[in-house]
Amino acid sequence: MKEEITGDGFRVTGTGLYRRLSDQPWIRYNPGRDTVVALLTVLYFIPSYYLGTNSGSWLAVMNFIMATTIVLVVLPAYYMLKVLKEPLSEIGITKKQLLPSLGISLLMILRYLPILRASLASIPDANVLPHLLYCGLCLWEPFFIHCWIQLRFEKAFGIIPGIVAAGLCTAVYHLGSFPIDMVLRLGFYGLFYGVLFRLTRNIFVLWPFSWAGASAMGTIMGGFVFNWMHVKLYSVVIVVQILCIWAFYRSENPSNISGDVGDKSGKSMELQDWLRACVYVPLMFYQFYLSWRYYNNLGFSWVANLGWLVLSASAVFGWLPIYEFKKHGGVPEDQSYIKTTRLVTSGVYGVVRHPQFLAGVLICLSMMLISQHPYSVVAGLIAAITYAYEVVPADRRLVEKFGDPYQRYKERVPALNFVVGLFRLLTRDR
Repeated sequence: MKEEITGDGFRVTGTGLYRRLSDQPWIRYNPGRDTVVALLTVLYFIPSYYLGTNSGSWLAVMNFIMATTIVLVVLPAYYMLKVLKEPLSEIGITKKQLLPSLGISLLMILRYLPILRASLASIPDANVLPHLLYCGLCLWEPFFIHCWIQLRFEKAFGIIPGIVAAGLCTAVYHLGSFPIDMVLRLGFYGLFYGVLFRLTRNIFVLWPFSWAGASAMGTIMGGFVFNWMHVKLYSVVIVVQILCIWAFYRSENPSNISGDVGDKSGKSMELQDWLRACVYVPLMFYQFYLSWRYYNNLGFSWVANLGWLVLSASAVFGWLPIYEFKKHGGVPEDQSYIKTTRLVTSGVYGVVRHPQFLAGVLICLSMMLISQHPYSVVAGLIAAITYAYEVVPADRRLVEKFGDPYQRYKERVPALNFVVGLFRLLTRDR
C-alpha cells in the first residue's frame, strides 16, 4: 500500500485494483438525448410486450415482432452509429474481452441445461432444441436491456444506476405477463446479468449461449414454450437486425459512397431516410412472414415459381454492385465496397442507376407472387413505393457530389426500369 496526494489535494490510498475501482464513474449526472430516446423505447415496449404475450390478435403480434426487430435493436443501433457517430463498442459489440466473454457465456449455459431439461420434461410434447434455439436467436432482449438501456443509463448516471436500470427494465416489461414473484426474480436476474455484462462490456458474455439458457428457463416458468415455427420466424428477424447494424456501421462516412447512395445534406435528410426505413422495413418483414405462413395461398404454382425467379433477379441486382464498386470504384485496399472514390457507370450501373434500390422493389414483388395473399399485396405495394422513393434524395445528393457527369449519366440511364435500361444499352452503339 502507498499514499499519493493528487493534484486536487485528495489523498488516495492503495494500488492496483483499488485504484482502478476508485477511478470508475460509479455515480454521476450527465443525461443527454440518448437517455431520453432510451427511456422512450422502454415506454413503448412495456405495452407492446404485454399485448404481444396476452393478446391473440394479429395486430398485437405484428406490433410485438416490429418492436423486437426495429424499436429495440435497429433504432438504437441507428441512433448510436449514424446519429451520434459512436463506435460499435458503445452498443456492446467489440472484440475486446471476446474470449473471456464467450467462455463465461458457455459455462453459464452448461449450468442451465440440466435444469432446462428437467423443466421441459414436465411439459407434454415439449422439445428442448427449438425452444433453446429460439431463445438464443432473441438477440433483441440482451441487446435492449444491457447494450442499450444499461449503457445509456451508465453514461448518464454512472455504473451502479446503469446496472439498476437493467434490473428494473427486465422486471417492468414482464409485469402482467408473468406472476409477480417471477417478475421480482427476473428483476434480480437483470441485476446479475447487468454486473456480468459490465465486467467486459461485451454482448458475447451474455449472447448467444448464456442468454439462450436463462431465457429458456424463464419463459418455461412463465408458461411459454417455443417450437420450430418460432425458430424460423426469428431466424429472419436476427438476419434483418445484423444486416442493419452492419449497414449502419459500414456507412458511418457516407461522403465516400457512390452509386445507390450519396452524401447526406444534414440531419433532416437522415431523419427522412430513417422515417422511410420505418415504413418499408417492417412491411417487407411482414411480407416474409406471410410468404412463409401462406405460401402459394391461391394455389397458382406458376405464380409462385415466377416469384422465386423475381427473387433470384433481386439477388443479382443486389450483389453485382459490390463487384462493380470494387473493380471500378477506386475502393481503397482492405475497405468496404461502399468506400468508392469514383462515379461508377459500367456493368449493372449501365442498365440502372440504382440497382440495389431495384433489388428492394423486386423483393417486395417476389413476396407478393410467392404468398399470393392480399395482405402481402397491400404491404408490398406500400413498401415498394416507399423504397423506390429513395431514388429522389439519392439522385439529388449524387448530383451535388459529382455535378455535370452525374447529371449526364442520369439523363442516359433510367433509375429502376431495367427493361428500358437494357434496351438502351443494347441499341446505344447501333
